[in-house]
Amino acid sequence: VPAGDTVLFVFMHYYDIESPGPWPPFDGWDCINLWISTDNGSTWEVIEPDTLRYGDKGYKFSKSFAWYWNALLGCDQNCAANIPGWGGESEGWVEVGFDLTPYIGDTVLIKFAFVSDPAESDEDGGYGPYGGWWIDCISLVDIGTGSTDTLWYEDFEDGASEWTFFCKAPKGKWWRLTDTHAASGTYSFVCADSTETYIPCGIRCLLASPLIDLTEVLPTLPCTLYYDIIFCFTDIDSGECGDFDAYTVLVSLDSGKTWQYADPYFWVGCVGSWVTAISDLTPYIGKVIRVGFLVWTDPDELLPPPMYIDNVVVKGKLPEGLPPSEEILLVDDDHDAVDIWGYGWEEYWKDALSRLGYRFNVVNPVTQEIPDSIYMRRHGMVIWNVGSDWYGWGGPDYSPLTYEERQNILGYLRLGGKLWICGENLFNPADTMIFPALSYPMGVDSVVVNVKGDTVFGYTGGLFDGFMAELNFDRINGNNWGYNWIDSLIFSDYVFGHLDTFFLSSNGGVVGYGYKPGYGYHVVYTGFPLAAVEGAEARDTIVKRTINYIRPYPPTPRYIDAEEVEGGVRVFWAPNFPRDLGGYRIYRSTDPEAWFTLIGQVGPEEVEYLDTLVEPGMGYYYKVTAFSIYGEESWPTKAVKVTVTTGSAMGTEKEKVLLVYPQVFSDELTLKLSGLSGNVKVELFDVSGRKVADIYEGEVTDYVWKAEALPQGVYFVRISGVDRTETVKVIKIK
Repeated sequence: VPAGDTVLFVFMHYYDIESPGPWPPFDGWDCINLWISTDNGSTWEVIEPDTLRYGDKGYKFSKSFAWYWNALLGCDQNCAANIPGWGGESEGWVEVGFDLTPYIGDTVLIKFAFVSDPAESDEDGGYGPYGGWWIDCISLVDIGTGSTDTLWYEDFEDGASEWTFFCKAPKGKWWRLTDTHAASGTYSFVCADSTETYIPCGIRCLLASPLIDLTEVLPTLPCTLYYDIIFCFTDIDSGECGDFDAYTVLVSLDSGKTWQYADPYFWVGCVGSWVTAISDLTPYIGKVIRVGFLVWTDPDELLPPPMYIDNVVVKGKLPEGLPPSEEILLVDDDHDAVDIWGYGWEEYWKDALSRLGYRFNVVNPVTQEIPDSIYMRRHGMVIWNVGSDWYGWGGPDYSPLTYEERQNILGYLRLGGKLWICGENLFNPADTMIFPALSYPMGVDSVVVNVKGDTVFGYTGGLFDGFMAELNFDRINGNNWGYNWIDSLIFSDYVFGHLDTFFLSSNGGVVGYGYKPGYGYHVVYTGFPLAAVEGAEARDTIVKRTINYIRPYPPTPRYIDAEEVEGGVRVFWAPNFPRDLGGYRIYRSTDPEAWFTLIGQVGPEEVEYLDTLVEPGMGYYYKVTAFSIYGEESWPTKAVKVTVTTGSAMGTEKEKVLLVYPQVFSDELTLKLSGLSGNVKVELFDVSGRKVADIYEGEVTDYVWKAEALPQGVYFVRISGVDRTETVKVIKIK
């Protein structure tokens, strides 16, 4: 553009957003305006409308609260920045222009910015349809001597072209696990910068829990959230902004999509050492929730120190009986054995499992009830923590395991159980009660316990190779349940008969082994309690690697229900988020005592299934299992029944939208699709739930898939359409 000309940036727009209002020093809330950059977007500045040529079409306020609240500038700039803009309603489409004459000779970018605060973003206070900002007919006009030329015009009739759209980028994930401070054990969560020196300005950073199931909590007593915390928020109406820094506790009822305050407080002040805080969760009894800890800092230069969270616990009254399934069932059967500080042996297990992020239940067979074999099988695995097996230590009637406990454990193993059983001197050959009852079905030929050595060796394959841990029994026998000695563990490569030997003393005595026979169950035995292992890091290593060796099942989904809906029966369940989850399998039968047939399989993110192959007047029973990426399958849920009414428009076998033939194939599969419109996606999964191939994606059509390279085995073909998902089992042969 020649020097001396006038350049105008002109467009039509219509807006309907929150109206400006005074709240000193601000005179506007939500804000729309234009910005310009001469360095390809590295820096930006606000440009003002041309009121000389376009009269009263200028900005309506001079200082936006939304720009301050979102802290879009530096910590030392957010409070003082005067960001002008439009607010309220334009009262129809209006033309507005900006004088770009000062930028002749530059290459510029123009940005249309809309920034809102969290209260509302439309003219009617949020009770009707939301407003917004519409832009059209953009032109760049060069006014020269004696001529006016349109240099560029955009009416968007050909699409978005080279325009780009983006929202404010998150300011970072400031929550993370740390080992610098812990109320107990080794780890806690911290909200801070990378050096754990300060919390950045202008953030709203949430630490959100996994799902917490309160559906079975009784309303007769309060339900309370307990957590240990260190925080120091002293910026209360201080600094340039005059706002505050704080944290608050939130609750979500929809898996984290939306949040509400668990209590009405923003917590300020300074707590320099660990304290226990509480929030009332009683209003959420009967629901599945997530809790969140929200750190809130204002946009000024006064930066608070790090905030730490540890030991988050929810307490409430459950019905009589045992809690629903989890990844791990910890059986506290050590008969109240404690260390010299009065810390129970089971607490060492709780600490390690919590630090490693496992979800677990704790059951005490003495104060609650002895878990039966099916209850144990509904968990991913069982850790049975028993006391000492030294003669006479617990009195003449003492046995580390009662007869009923032994029978339930054997029943659990017959169901393919995955068991870690540990106790001081457990399975000593001289034990005449336990050894015959459990050692024979667990494959123990003989075990020589010699705890006088100074080192202990272990498992093959690198699982513990090179790792060493000290044992100290002197400090754990606070109430004289066991024998005192100091020993140590070293893990190496040694196989004892047909067992994987985890732990050997330096002179060859076996104090632990792992056994996995060919027909299902998997057992690890350790002749020392976890409490005897010196150091949290060593205990964590032993627990994590041994659990990985056992490779737990996914736990049984906690809840299942089914209902008749248009098009079939909807089966839905509550997930319990095990690690390595492959997905869920849905089974059906017309007789609750008969065999249940696999009718479908869905991925790990899905929690419902539509059964379209049902007939009016029939009653159907459904069960659901979870399976891991390794092919391990949980125990099924209880069966739920749905009777299909005669008036429902249910699908029948003839109405299947996916026909696959032959179902036993060698070289190719033919897919015949019907009853759907639009795009479909067809995928192939193996029995572990792992996707093997994308077969087809596109418009509904018949399709032949070449499968020569596919290994032989059982597979599932799944079609996903606009309103349904179907799965067909097929078998590949050579």
